[in-house]
Amino acid sequence: MGKPTLCGCPNWHPAKVTRASAQGATTSGLTGIVKDPQDAVIPGATVPVFAATAVWMLVATIVAVRQALDYRSTARAVAVCALGWLLALAVAMALGLFFGPTLS
Repeated sequence: MGKPTLCGCPNWHPAKVTRASAQGATTSGLTGIVKDPQDAVIPGATVPVFAATAVWMLVATIVAVRQALDYRSTARAVAVCALGWLLALAVAMALGLFFGPTLS
């Protein structure tokens, strides 16, 4: 996520984005801790709650990035979050390929 191409703001600093996204956007992910249907308060609600939490985290991250980087358009924040998500997915896949179990 480079300063000249995606940010365009004079006060850009990585700590601002990290702080904004870590405090508010990922806190809702704590609801995803209880994924086992046996531990759920309402047994049939685990999948809908997990899906709603994932959407909530995505929207909160987009808003946090937009505010932290002083973007004027939400589309730009969506593009930054999409690039970050793709990078995280690529790293997770690479780690899974290298350190995952061997299938026979």
